[in-house]
Amino acid sequence: VLALNNGHKQARLMLANIYLQQQQQTEAESLLATGLAQDPRHAPFAMLYAQLLMAQTREQEAIQSLQTALPDAVQDAEYHAFLAALYQRTGKPAAAVPLYETALRYRPMKGEWWMGLGISLEHSGNLPAAYAAYQRALQYPLKPLLQQYIQTRLTILPR
Repeated sequence: VLALNNGHKQARLMLANIYLQQQQQTEAESLLATGLAQDPRHAPFAMLYAQLLMAQTREQEAIQSLQTALPDAVQDAEYHAFLAALYQRTGKPAAAVPLYETALRYRPMKGEWWMGLGISLEHSGNLPAAYAAYQRALQYPLKPLLQQYIQTRLTILPR
């Protein structure tokens, strides 16, 4: 299909996923990079491309790709949460906060995202809001290790 129509987005995305299933990361990355060169704001390409980049510890490039396509992912909670996690991971918690808040507006029952928001708020210096986010995270199913982490943070942080 791509030989006939190089701009066919669905075919490009499907082929990239096939490459990934076959452990052909280089081919998938090249295919997605070409797609993003054609349309830098195509959120599905940016998301998959950023995941590939993150696996290679190329977080800054992943952030740049996601930021470029963010206008096309306005209501995509997973997209916002992934970008927030990248910002948090790269030491930019203040940039992560509004992204986690957006993601949680669309999917408020994600305990991991509430925890991510709590971590970002805590590292940004907003301790009361971090405490509240951690408490909210515990209202939803979480892995025991995450629950333990949150409980520890709640005993340390001021209310």
